[in-house]
Amino acid sequence: MQKGVKHSGMEEVAAAAKVAADIMREIRNLVTELVEQAMKALDGARLGREVSEFYKNLIENGMPEEMARQLTMEFFKQRLEAAPKLSSLIEALAKGSKLTEKIAVVKGGDGGEKKVVIKNDEKVEED
Repeated sequence: MQKGVKHSGMEEVAAAAKVAADIMREIRNLVTELVEQAMKALDGARLGREVSEFYKNLIENGMPEEMARQLTMEFFKQRLEAAPKLSSLIEALAKGSKLTEKIAVVKGGDGGEKKVVIKNDEKVEED
């Protein structure tokens, strides 16, 4: 019967949409984890330890104190400048991950067409 073929086509579209949604979810999770790891690097206590270790290593290796201070300040500034860039990345990812609506038109076995509406990775409507 033609309805079975038509329904089968709809199931294929729904399955493909689900696979695509799953892939996007996995990518979003991986990127989120990457950003979280980068943000941990900017933790205040950790940053303080890294800056003091940087300075200590310069002094212990014979760097003049004034030059060690200047280099340490540059090191600290560069670490702080990275924070706004990461927050911009997080904001862009958040905006890009919001799915509003996708519409697919599927042809059935009888030549007819059906519209499938997918919102936020879920099929919500069929015509």
